[in-house]
Amino acid sequence: MPSVRLIIAGVMLALAALIITLNAVNYITTVSKIPNTVREAIQNIKYGFSSYRYSINGSVKGQSLALPTVTYIIGPGWFIRSIINISSSPALVKAINISQLSSLPNKSMIIIDWDYVSGVTQLTPSQLAELLETPIGLGDLVILYTSHPRIVPLLEDVAAVAWGKHFRSHIIGYPVMYVNGPAYIIAFGGRNYLVVSPIQVRMGYVLTINGLIEEWVKANSTTPLTQGSPSDPTYMNQDPCSVARGYLSSNNWLIATGQQSYTDSETNNQYTFDYCILGANYYQGEGNTISVNYLGFSNYYVSGSNPYANSGSFQYYNVGINMTTGYTIDVLNGYNSYMTWTGATNAAQPSNTGCSWFSYSELELILDLASGSLEFLYEAEVAGDPIASLTSTLTIVGGPEMTANLAWLIGVENPNWFCASASTDANAYYPVGFGVTDFQGSWQINPSTVNTAASPVYWSSGLVCYSTSNGGLWEAFQSSIYFILQFNPTGNPQVSEQSVNYYTQGPIGVYPLPVETPCSS
Repeated sequence: MPSVRLIIAGVMLALAALIITLNAVNYITTVSKIPNTVREAIQNIKYGFSSYRYSINGSVKGQSLALPTVTYIIGPGWFIRSIINISSSPALVKAINISQLSSLPNKSMIIIDWDYVSGVTQLTPSQLAELLETPIGLGDLVILYTSHPRIVPLLEDVAAVAWGKHFRSHIIGYPVMYVNGPAYIIAFGGRNYLVVSPIQVRMGYVLTINGLIEEWVKANSTTPLTQGSPSDPTYMNQDPCSVARGYLSSNNWLIATGQQSYTDSETNNQYTFDYCILGANYYQGEGNTISVNYLGFSNYYVSGSNPYANSGSFQYYNVGINMTTGYTIDVLNGYNSYMTWTGATNAAQPSNTGCSWFSYSELELILDLASGSLEFLYEAEVAGDPIASLTSTLTIVGGPEMTANLAWLIGVENPNWFCASASTDANAYYPVGFGVTDFQGSWQINPSTVNTAASPVYWSSGLVCYSTSNGGLWEAFQSSIYFILQFNPTGNPQVSEQSVNYYTQGPIGVYPLPVETPCSS
């Protein structure tokens, strides 16, 4: 007779197939409104069809890699020259060998060509993690390069293990996201947080890396807040993952993607996201659960240089956290623990909201930490002034049980015109923070052994149509990621080539669609 776990796994796999199908509906919540040609173009992006894949590869002339400090590079001559050629300050680029890693100044930038290092020096991933333990632990920004996309999760694990070894952390983790070409892995951290972010080499990738470099500089120049800091602060249109790093206590840990920003070369509009897990440390004897928060941030910016900036209409704007898909990834990869949530619907934020006439509505997310209650408010704005109401409708697929999936349908509405859909504005921001808070997420572990789990899948997506003289300029934005986390009761993590048998679907970024269908069709 089959075991209960096998029966549950079978049921979950069947349900996951349904949920993955429902994801397509989450991406297009009002299918009847979307012309068939647009839907087909979105699917081409989502599943990475070659006709669209080739159109987003390459680099953009005029993009420079911003180097705020001396940058040490390990790699062949051509690789070093390529970094010099795209850098804003070539004089800051210094070539070194692998033996010099441990003697570099604190808070340096380090770029390593893993393909070269592993081939020429025969360095193993575990050896690289040992060499990076001091640099990443002392605040350096580490960038690893590989031309092999399937190596990306392994190199992320190297960075996570280096960080975990330095801080003797019982918990390490890194994100898995869609990469189908050469990539850079950006990593930096502090005493109780780690940012790991894979960036595929394609159009606009230098600007994405620059954003993470800026975030690293800001993290190194910011003093962490303490118990004596002002309590219960309010943040307007801020990324909760980034802000929360400054409020972590010694009892917290946080693993994040960092802010990844992508720019549409046709409209100059920008899409930004950041996803993270914020958890409580586990202490022996506390049972078999680690309490966590699942947090996400999504922002769509309409550039003032977009000639159609004031004519756009949101066809949909959605964000979500899929618990079932995360459990399915555990089953597919043979992981021995899993992550869920308690089902407390009041912990799923923002809550359902509506638009009020003549009054701009905001979305709210509350994050309670030992240092205070952080309030995050979100509104559509231009230069700090509200220009439309943001509303939220929370849909729970599968009921409020631990494996339910959460999807927030975000409305952009004009309170001064009977709450009808609002057109986009030039230089406008449309930010959304969301998640499961109050530590109502849970990681089920066996505290006596090493545990590996996939987190729920975080995602955000949107579709905007701009009216033009030729019909419509349709622009889509999307991202989808999950984290692989490991709990080690000894606090001595090791590099392990985890099998990754599920990758999130479709390239990450913001894209013009190759259709000229009018917006009103």
